[in-house]
Amino acid sequence: MKKLLTVACLWILTIFAVSCKSGNEKNASESAATAKYESPMGKVNEILSGCVKVEYLLYNMGITFESESNEEVMRFYSYILDQPANTTNCKPGKYDGSVVFKDANGDIKLGMEFNILNGCARVSIPLNGKKYEQQMNENGLSFFNQVLRMKSKAETEQH
Repeated sequence: MKKLLTVACLWILTIFAVSCKSGNEKNASESAATAKYESPMGKVNEILSGCVKVEYLLYNMGITFESESNEEVMRFYSYILDQPANTTNCKPGKYDGSVVFKDANGDIKLGMEFNILNGCARVSIPLNGKKYEQQMNENGLSFFNQVLRMKSKAETEQH
């Protein structure tokens, strides 16, 4: 009977040890996956807080415009989610437009490129020698869709 009890105890301890080990491995892999994402948003916020002008260029669409106020600068910032972009529908290295942020002296403090078409909604931020591909939110897409509608309406009225 003692032998049976000893075997049962060893079996229970073995099961417990294996389950604890697999749980630790799972937590370690989850931590590693989480640790891989390094957010650029704090530094971007710091840079853009000192800017008073934002200039937009939509490639291949003949659209350029600018706004002068820190509120407009920070409006674009609000379009960027603090998460990596879903690049499934994005072509590597291809963008639909760019945005440049300037300080009161007219000096460029930060430039970004973005995608808004064909299911690709991302903002590419070069910072500290790295390129961060962040997700653009629905408000950002709506903003650019409104710009495109205004251009289309203006072209229709001219013809």
